[in-house]
Amino acid sequence: MVKPALVIIDMQNDSCLPGAPFEVRGALGVIPNVKKLLDAFRKHGLPVVHAAREYKADGTDIEITRRDRFLRSGGAFVPGTPGHAPVEGLEPVSGEAVVPKQRWSAFQKTDLEAVLLAQEVELVVLAGVETLGSIRCSAFDALALDLEVVVASDATVAGDAEAHKANLRDMETAGIEVSSTDHIVWALPRRLGRRLRARRDEAKARQP
Repeated sequence: MVKPALVIIDMQNDSCLPGAPFEVRGALGVIPNVKKLLDAFRKHGLPVVHAAREYKADGTDIEITRRDRFLRSGGAFVPGTPGHAPVEGLEPVSGEAVVPKQRWSAFQKTDLEAVLLAQEVELVVLAGVETLGSIRCSAFDALALDLEVVVASDATVAGDAEAHKANLRDMETAGIEVSSTDHIVWALPRRLGRRLRARRDEAKARQP
C-alpha cells in the first residue's frame, strides 16, 4: 500500500470569494468536495498539506504575468490580510503543514517535497484551484519527482469549463490519475492509486 497525502492548493479568500482580486469562477462550488476529501484524510490519519499563495505587500515576489493585476487590486494573498486566509471550513488543524508558495506549482521554490519525504508520502491527491494553473503545474512537478499523482476532478475548477476538461484530459494522458472525490474517498487508504499502477503494469507487460 502506498502512503497518500492530500495537498490542498490556493483555497484562500483572495482566489475563491466572489469579487476577490484573483477570483476563480466556480471556486465556491468545489469547497464541499475539498472538505469531503479533507475530512476523509483526517479520519484515516493521513497527511494533509495546505499550499497557500503568499506575497509581499509590494508585489516584488509575484509572477511577472500577474504583477499588474496585483498592483491594480491593491494587493492580494498578503499575510495578515483576510484575503490570505483559507476559505471557511478548510482551515488547517494542528499537525497539518502549511506551505507558502509564490508560483503556480506548489513544489517550485517551496519545501513541499521535503514535507512529503519526511512523512514517507508516495502518492499525492491534488485539490483546489485552479485546474489549468496551480493544479496542473503541481501535478506535473509531482510526477517528475516520481510521486504517484491523483487529481480530484470535481474538487478543482477553472474559470473556463472547457479548459478544465481539456486540462484533465491532458493530465490523464500524461499518466496522472483523474478521479472523482467519491472514488478517492472510497479508495482510501488501501485502494488508492491501483488503477494507475494497473495501467503501468499493463504497459510493462506489452513491452518486448
